[in-house]
Amino acid sequence: MITLLYNEVVSIKEIIIAFIFFTFLTLIFFYKIFLGLIPLPTDLIVGAYHPWINYKWGNYIVGVPVQNPKLSDAVSLYYPFKSLVAEIVKQKQLPLWNPYMFGGYPLFANVQVGSLFPTMIFYLIFSSPIAWTLQIMAQPLLASFFMYLLLRHFRLEILSSIFGGIVYGFGGFTILWVQWNTQAVTSMFLPILILLEDKYLISRKLKWGILFSIFLCIQILAGYLPIICFTLVALVIWYIFKTKRFIPDPKVIFFIVLGASLSAIFLFPAAELIRISQRVVETLGTGSPFISLQNLITLIAPDFFGNDATGNFWGSGDHMDFTLYGGITALIFALIGVKHYWNNFPVKFAFLIFITTLVIVVENPLSVFLYKLGLWGGSSITMNRANFLINFSLSVLGAYGISLIRQSPSKLSLKPGIWIFSIASGITIGLLISRYILMSNANADLEIISHINISLKNLILPIILIITVTLLILLTKKTKLPQSTVILVFIIVLIFELFRFGLKFNTFSSPNFIYPETPISNYLKKYPYDRFTAEKDVFPANMWLPYKLSSIAGYDGVYPLKTAKLLASANSGRSDTPPQPRWGILENFDSKIVDESNVRFIVAVKRDNNGKVSEMGKVSSKLKLPKYKEVFGDKGVVILENTQTLPRAYLTSRVIKASDKEALELMLDNSFPIRTTSISDFEFNSNSNEDLKENLTYEQITNSHILIKASANIDSYLVVLDSFYPGWKAFIDGRESVIHQTNYNFRGVVLPKGDHIVEFKYAPNSLKAGAIISGISVIIIILLLMLPRFFNQNTNKR
Repeated sequence: MITLLYNEVVSIKEIIIAFIFFTFLTLIFFYKIFLGLIPLPTDLIVGAYHPWINYKWGNYIVGVPVQNPKLSDAVSLYYPFKSLVAEIVKQKQLPLWNPYMFGGYPLFANVQVGSLFPTMIFYLIFSSPIAWTLQIMAQPLLASFFMYLLLRHFRLEILSSIFGGIVYGFGGFTILWVQWNTQAVTSMFLPILILLEDKYLISRKLKWGILFSIFLCIQILAGYLPIICFTLVALVIWYIFKTKRFIPDPKVIFFIVLGASLSAIFLFPAAELIRISQRVVETLGTGSPFISLQNLITLIAPDFFGNDATGNFWGSGDHMDFTLYGGITALIFALIGVKHYWNNFPVKFAFLIFITTLVIVVENPLSVFLYKLGLWGGSSITMNRANFLINFSLSVLGAYGISLIRQSPSKLSLKPGIWIFSIASGITIGLLISRYILMSNANADLEIISHINISLKNLILPIILIITVTLLILLTKKTKLPQSTVILVFIIVLIFELFRFGLKFNTFSSPNFIYPETPISNYLKKYPYDRFTAEKDVFPANMWLPYKLSSIAGYDGVYPLKTAKLLASANSGRSDTPPQPRWGILENFDSKIVDESNVRFIVAVKRDNNGKVSEMGKVSSKLKLPKYKEVFGDKGVVILENTQTLPRAYLTSRVIKASDKEALELMLDNSFPIRTTSISDFEFNSNSNEDLKENLTYEQITNSHILIKASANIDSYLVVLDSFYPGWKAFIDGRESVIHQTNYNFRGVVLPKGDHIVEFKYAPNSLKAGAIISGISVIIIILLLMLPRFFNQNTNKR
């Protein structure tokens, strides 16, 4: 690629040096890795939840302190998923299925996982903690580098391009989402895609179109679909502005389709999962998908509403969702860039993207209308995911603004700094007046005063930075300081403010805290084919996955709708309740569905009369049921066995036909004999006078291959309490058999009498079809490279 990017402006040597520079800068930001820490909030595992919190870890006497609880998805979703994929691949298997959550659901098709993303190779070479660290570090590194290449393509000089690269790579969106290892991974491709699109539009050379398709494919493989949608919007806007045509160029469409078809091996299974997931009906509930106008202050003061890392965030929503910060230095120079370089096409484009993004993410009639159309990924997506476009705009505009120092420093304007200072100081004065009025009132709300104090404190540094940058601009205007030195000073100021912000929010913890063994986890691991669930704050969602424990519950943005409906019915006791959202938690332990889903164990805590966890305490009243008996305990955490649970696989002699709604109602009916009568989409009866005698063993050969040895004295029906999902195939003694949806969400096959070996294998047609399309796309690229004449015609140049 370096050779292909060589042109009259950027040399290969420069590209290599730039990459080395951004690598060095990344190492500085992640300096704590040299202290033995990793960019993963493992402090949350051992410092916030049972059973780990009950033990001493490391040198901490009174417990491991938690820095930022908002980063919990890193340890409950992304790290476990990626580690599981690597473990399966190392066993020379395809990472298709996750049997440990939601009763089983797809792993490869999960958009949160990124199984085929190139940096997953790190997990095959290094240990998971090291591989994770390299993945996290790659995000700001590549985001900065890609932006640098784009700015150099715009013919900005080197230091200005470095400035813009730092803004995009270490600015608010990238650095806030970096430890989630999905959102920022996806967004880092926007600059390189615009670069390659523009290269093709200018030259019409095949190599740029193919590279565009390849990078689009890689972005899709990163998995975060809303950001991919926003990226495509930006690419369309660039095309329209560049060509001044609303009619799409067939060749440009071809390369977009080629990029998507290259990723079909992932897109097809992902589309299948999304289509039948709870995502199609899930909403945000009472939360708003938009940013309020008051959040625009975070362009100046990112911690105006506090910070999750310091435990004083008081704003609506999440700090990482509604923070637009790209740096005071970048904001001031962005305004300078708009004023002095308005006639430059990239400036107009970046400004349009900035305004368009605000229109999309800030609540207004148009944004609400577009949201209701479902353009961005359904009714459960939050529009703040478009915030990366704000960072992109600030990067481009800021780079143009600071380039004025090279071209005409005397034309630098003080007005942007003065405007921003006026806004910040005006808000500060308003807050001081409000605090004075409130404190004069004996009945004043102390919480509001506390919020004002937080905002006032967090306005101090931004105001200092505004003054500093404005004075440096004044000094540059009035003196003849070396231009490179001046730009370097501004870059240092930018690095200071962005690194301070990023290091404050992100957590670096010990790798020794990654899911350590406990007596509780060791006990549950003795029963790999029996499910468990837990009370709130005990084994939080998905944190059992690294121990290979199975549950009907889980937490994910996309999982099968029927599982969500089953969980909701169990919790509410009704068949007409709305499906469970992404938090697929089981809370009603008295529900018959708990028994019917092979939930054998409940992990709970004992509390004393003061609510503190104690071995001498008692479990919650909702668990004081006859069917639960205590079988193990340690340090106030206990394991209760459900004596009425159904086995993972069993035989029945009768099947009745029922609709989905009727099936749920029967499963909730305590009088229905589900152990002897199954519910499906057809009827079956053994028609035997003999009582059914069965002998079964259940074994998970691989994550996507189940083997059951079954023996019965009469014709019967085999029920397997694993999720019913497209792509599973059943084989009885090597001959394929039909799998029926059973007991609403599980599987069943008709089994003749006698001894049999029954196998269930997951081989989805969506994966096969996607693999064929991806393979054909690779062949097309090879043919294009061999026969490039048609695409290399210099037609329709701008």
